[in-house]
Amino acid sequence: MYIANQISSAGIADTAFHGFAEQIKQLIYTFHMLAFFALSGTLLYSQLKNGRFNSVTEVVKNKISRLVVPFVFVYLFWNTPIKIFSGYYKQSENIWKDILM
Repeated sequence: MYIANQISSAGIADTAFHGFAEQIKQLIYTFHMLAFFALSGTLLYSQLKNGRFNSVTEVVKNKISRLVVPFVFVYLFWNTPIKIFSGYYKQSENIWKDILM
C-alpha cells in the first residue's frame, strides 16, 4: 500500500519521519536483491568448496526436499483452503486451473 499516495489524496501533509523512512526504503530497495544473490552464491560456493555437496544433482535434490516439497505442501493444504473459504476463487471459471496456475 502506498501510504504517501493515500495521505496526499486525503489532503494530509506528509510527516518528516515518513519522508525519511521512504528514502531509507528506496535506498534498501536499490541493492537488497543483489546482496541476497551475492550472499546466496557465496554460501553455496563455500559449501561446495568444503565438500558438503559432491555434485550438482545432490544440491538440486537437497534444495527440492528442503524448499519445494514444503512449499507445495503449504500451498495446497494451507493457502488453497484459505482462498477457497474466503471467496478468492468466486469469480473463477475453472477453479482447478486457477489453483494450479
